[in-house]
Amino acid sequence: MARLPVTSSTCDAVADALATYLGPNTARTAVRTFAERTLGKRAAEVEREDAPALLDALRPMLRTLLGSGPADHAIQQLKEAFR
Repeated sequence: MARLPVTSSTCDAVADALATYLGPNTARTAVRTFAERTLGKRAAEVEREDAPALLDALRPMLRTLLGSGPADHAIQQLKEAFR
């Protein structure tokens, strides 16, 4: 996965990447929900530096839906894209 564009909001970028696995509506809802619950921030307030914590919070849900291997692979790719 290539580096994510700087102009894209962090939550939008994560949701867009997860839409492949979850569908666009579920991905947006999951990212928004986990941003609020784990980071205490609205989606628009999430910064690139928050991405690893957000992705770690999404991991259990993704493991349930995708399986352990695919979920871990997707999260690792996203974390690399946010570096």
